[in-house]
This record gives sequence, C-alpha cells and structure tokens, in this order.
Amino acid sequence: MTQLFFAWLALSISTDVMAAPKKKPVPNEKNPPNEAARLEQMTARFAPTELRADIARLSPADRSVLAKLIHASKIIDAIFLRQVWSGNVSLLLDIARDQSPEGRARLHYFRLNKGPWSRLDEDTPFVAGAPEKPQNAGFYPDGATKEEVEKWIASLSEPER
Repeated sequence: MTQLFFAWLALSISTDVMAAPKKKPVPNEKNPPNEAARLEQMTARFAPTELRADIARLSPADRSVLAKLIHASKIIDAIFLRQVWSGNVSLLLDIARDQSPEGRARLHYFRLNKGPWSRLDEDTPFVAGAPEKPQNAGFYPDGATKEEVEKWIASLSEPER
C-alpha cells in the first residue's frame, strides 16, 4: 500500500508541479519585453520537474486504485481552481481562446499559478482586467466576509447547519 501511495503521489503531482523558483529576472528598462517575452521570463523562474514511479510491481488491484486516485486528483484540481476565485474558470476559458504567442504564454502562466495572480510576485495580477486577489479566495460568496458567513451560520438552527 505504501508503494501505491507514493506512485499516486508522484503521478498526481507531476501534472503541474514545478520546482523551487529561480531568481527573479531583472527587467531591462531601455528595452521592455513584449507580453509573451515578459510572461516567458516569469515562467522561466520555475523549473519543470518530471516525477516518475515504477508501478511494475503493483498488483492489478493496486493499479486500479492508482488509476482512481489519479482521476480523483484531476477532480480535486478542478475544485481548487474554483476555490481560488469565483471568476477563475470563466477567465481561464477566455484566456484559452487566445492562440497568439501572448495568449499561449498567458495560459501557461495562469495554469502554473492556478489563477491570474503571480504567486512569486506577491499575487500581483498578470492578466489585464483581473481584480486584486480576493482575501478569502472562493471560500465565501463574493463580497462576503468570513465574519458575515459565520454570523449567518450561527443564525441557523442546528439541523440546518
């Protein structure tokens, strides 16, 4: 079972995992990069990492479980995308329509960051028109604070909670 867990972990993480960031690029003020080049510089701070697992010794039952775990990890990945921000999915679909070099670079960096904010740059937006990253992500309705949600929950009867 330990082998199965590590095989699942390696395979599920390998879809989007990147290693520790490299040092930040220094922009050239005399010759600022175009959007695609800027996004490629930002992406270059990540090092692609391939994770492999030898599953040859897994039983057929363990292989079946591993396949189900990989399927579940893809569902969890989609849920996380929605949890980051309520507008993430629609923005991702808009970005995916742009097949220009800039659009492809933007989509790649969006997928790395799971949203329009650069996690290596204090969550600053890198997609034009993206709002500031919501403090409560998508865990609460847009515009609601944690305190408001907790107050509403407290107002419910025990069975409703």
